[in-house]
Amino acid sequence: MPDSYSQEDVQEILHLAIAKQTRAGELSRQQMLEIADELGLNELDIQKAEAEWAVRRNDCQDRQIFTRYRRLQFKHHVMRFLIVSAFLVMFSFVTDWTLWMTLCIALFWGMFLTLDGWSAWQTEGDTFERRYQRWRRKRWIKRSVGDFFKRWLTAL
Repeated sequence: MPDSYSQEDVQEILHLAIAKQTRAGELSRQQMLEIADELGLNELDIQKAEAEWAVRRNDCQDRQIFTRYRRLQFKHHVMRFLIVSAFLVMFSFVTDWTLWMTLCIALFWGMFLTLDGWSAWQTEGDTFERRYQRWRRKRWIKRSVGDFFKRWLTAL
């Protein structure tokens, strides 16, 4: 065994030891505080770490919801594209409209659809971050307005 460990190694070793010790995979808050006390951590540091962990956890969950939302939007766009393209193909067979015009429209639209799909599967980068922050702001505003009207209606 080595005489010293890096901070990351210590965290990983302790994480594995705690995971093996607990039966249900969960620790109570009291058990967590006892472990922190044994490690020489004060309760104020633990409270700050808990608050930061809660913020990170909520952000991670919001990012997952946003990613699912974007991918669902993309699927709706694909369905719309397929329906309209099928209609245009049938329309071109029924009328004198040539098939190459339909294909030009489908290819042009398909190019934008492909770009939309590519962005729907991107989960990193500046563009993703801007879209995520915009979505999160809209969601917060909707919740705030909804909560306001709920309180207002219950007050009546």
